[in-house]
Amino acid sequence: MSLSASHSPIVLKIGNILFFIFLLILMLDPGGSVLHMKDKVFLLIVGYNALFLKPDLRFLVPILAIYSVVLFGYIIAEIQENPIDYEYLVGTIKGISPIILLLWVKHYNLLHLARIPAVITCIVILILYGFIASSPIIQYAVFLYSKEHNEMVMITTRNILGFKVFGMYYRSIVCIILLLYCFLYTLHQRHFKSPTYLVGSLILVATFMISGTRAMMLTPIFVLGIILFRSISTQRKARYFLYPVLGVLAVLFIVLIALLATQEGDKSNMMKYGHLYSYVELFSENPHYLLWGQGCGTMFYSLGFHKMTPQTEWIYIELLRNYGLLSLIIIGVYAFPLVIFYKYRHDIFTAGFAVTYFGFLLIAGTNPFLLNSQGMTVLWLVYSHVIRLTDSPSPPLLKAT
Repeated sequence: MSLSASHSPIVLKIGNILFFIFLLILMLDPGGSVLHMKDKVFLLIVGYNALFLKPDLRFLVPILAIYSVVLFGYIIAEIQENPIDYEYLVGTIKGISPIILLLWVKHYNLLHLARIPAVITCIVILILYGFIASSPIIQYAVFLYSKEHNEMVMITTRNILGFKVFGMYYRSIVCIILLLYCFLYTLHQRHFKSPTYLVGSLILVATFMISGTRAMMLTPIFVLGIILFRSISTQRKARYFLYPVLGVLAVLFIVLIALLATQEGDKSNMMKYGHLYSYVELFSENPHYLLWGQGCGTMFYSLGFHKMTPQTEWIYIELLRNYGLLSLIIIGVYAFPLVIFYKYRHDIFTAGFAVTYFGFLLIAGTNPFLLNSQGMTVLWLVYSHVIRLTDSPSPPLLKAT
């Protein structure tokens, strides 16, 4: 019997409502600096779950592991007397705090529960984008407001392969990638005849396309490719033409990514390569950092920013810089679901979901997504599906539609 089955429907419904509200707040206000409700609702939902729902103690291992690595990172930074950005350090500790909710994820079908918050958030993003695109005054006002509120919105005008693109990147969009897959997969399964999922899919796709970032703009194409591939490959004669076509498309996709990554004059590329050069210098001068790290919250000089910084976009290298070999523990917590998904690879939804999640991990490699509320939200969604695969039967009250 599952843990959820031992609790009353009312308890579970209230829990669903609280989680729904929390997901909506995290997506609308990832930094918690606009609504100022993030911390309050977090404490409320943790308290409610602790009082009324039985924790899944299996998750104590990854929770304690990540906290221990961060704590060790702080201690090693103090021991080595490296310069520490304490504001960033506190932000990291607060950012990983939602991982404690993994203890109760078993009781919720989060992939279903998070769909409406994702759509609401994307509608807000599209409306805001419409206002910004229509008026330079509004654009400047939003820019100033965002700058004072943890840069929840980043407005950019970029030249992508000769095309001028005006984009608005919303910080929480990354945690909607898996939900984009869920919407497109469900729409495809219903033969594109579901008005609800058609509208929802269009809203999510449009939000990714106006983001102005290459990774996010390519994500809908990537996800659609996954879904169509899995669908066509199940047909017996399809493989004779599918694999050659897929090979050509894969080469074209890789060429596109390579062109974007090597585009001359792109400030983002120049900044990223400046960071890489600085990492090489740092590890060359301090090879022991590869073993135990420079320490959590420590700063180093980066040519990308031309100043001291506690963080760059290269998140996996950042983990290595901060925690040394212990960074493998954090990466392991994120990578473990892929092992489970591989065992269930014959399930069409799970196979596509796994590839989409792997795509998220690749995107996270050049974006600081893991040790914050966005990364924790993705962990909840992924482990929620892991539990539904491994624990049988699924809670009937929370069964996905």
